[in-house]
Amino acid sequence: MKKTLFRGFKPVFAFTAKQNLKTKGFLATTIIVALIMFAIPFAANVYMGVSAKNEAAENASGETSEDEGSSTEVTEESDIHNIYFVNNTDVMDAVIQGAIASYGNETGASITVKMAWDENEDAILKHAGKTLETSQVIFAMNEVDGKYVIKAYVLDGNKDMKNQVSELSTSLTQGIPNLSYAMSGLDVDTIVNIASGSHSTVIKAGEQADDIGVILVKTLLPMLVGLLLYMLINMSAQSVTKVVIAEKTSKLMETLLTSAMPYGIIAGKVLAVTVMAIGQMMFWLLSLVIGFVAGNFAADAICPGYNNIIIMVIDMIKDSAAGAFGVGTVILGIVMLMLGFLFYCVYAGFVGTFVQKAEDLGNSQVFLVIPLMISWLVAYMAPAIENEALLGFVRVFPLTSPFSVPADVIVGNVNIVMALISMVLLLVVTVVMILATGYMYKKRVFR
Repeated sequence: MKKTLFRGFKPVFAFTAKQNLKTKGFLATTIIVALIMFAIPFAANVYMGVSAKNEAAENASGETSEDEGSSTEVTEESDIHNIYFVNNTDVMDAVIQGAIASYGNETGASITVKMAWDENEDAILKHAGKTLETSQVIFAMNEVDGKYVIKAYVLDGNKDMKNQVSELSTSLTQGIPNLSYAMSGLDVDTIVNIASGSHSTVIKAGEQADDIGVILVKTLLPMLVGLLLYMLINMSAQSVTKVVIAEKTSKLMETLLTSAMPYGIIAGKVLAVTVMAIGQMMFWLLSLVIGFVAGNFAADAICPGYNNIIIMVIDMIKDSAAGAFGVGTVILGIVMLMLGFLFYCVYAGFVGTFVQKAEDLGNSQVFLVIPLMISWLVAYMAPAIENEALLGFVRVFPLTSPFSVPADVIVGNVNIVMALISMVLLLVVTVVMILATGYMYKKRVFR
């Protein structure tokens, strides 16, 4: 009995695969999507290559114009020669005078600065009335909410003078902090860190903090792999259900059952659709890779020395996440992914055994779509919740493990032993599901 349990598997598998391959929709979809998958990365790379070439040309033109116009800028002397500066902050006078001198060097002006301290606005305005002969501009710098605020009082109403004062104010706003850092004796790296702010990372004692490459991999790869599987199942599930109910209302079923067992029929039909879908997806991925490589060559021909940002990111991830990827773990992740897809195809076939007519197919899909969507969302959200018990459950439960374990084992979130346990459990449940589907198939046909 055991030897004949899956009798008829091979001919059913071959027939179903051949029928799907001859379908116009299947071939058209495969070719059109492959062309799109090729065109998108190719066009993106060419566009980036053209943009890089144009940017390089603009930079070269800008450098030439700057060199040609530099002598003119230096000879354009500023009209500002006398400044009265009220410093109501803890910034050193030397810093302020240095920033003003820097502006004077850029504009070719000789600027005299008189410093004052701790004057309020009334005192400044009172001073302004009798300082026109000795000062053209009064600056007052105060500290407000931890920031330096510079206010300028223009004593000469000339329009050009107002514009120059505005430029000087902008120059001081940028120059004073930079000079403060420079005169503090701090090294460049420390200054950059101070200017760019700070962030905090919480890790357990004895662990090492992940760098940016590892974080990118562990965040994006599980999401992309889970989404890929979810889309692949949605695309193929209805096809599986259709082939399962194809002969149920036909007299061909009686003839078919004389040469094949229900279990062989179900296994042949489901595996045929599964293998065809996986082959289709691999062809699309291959088209994507070829399009990317061809586009990169084209971009390099358009702009020699072009640096592909995607390749740079990939290299960064490889360097940062060294050891996270391995031949064994990648193969294990792919096998787990394909097994998860097979499981859901068998489950779709199981749902199909309860459908008597093709018209009822749409109503039955709710029993597939809802568990599929919930399982994907739970697997996606579990890492964010950071509950170890929930994560452990997600990684062994057959409905959720296909969306979690494949990527987790590749990036090192799950060890090989845990991945193998998950895989064996999923395989056992898949075989049981095939037997249950075959049993229900036979019961529904001969009831």
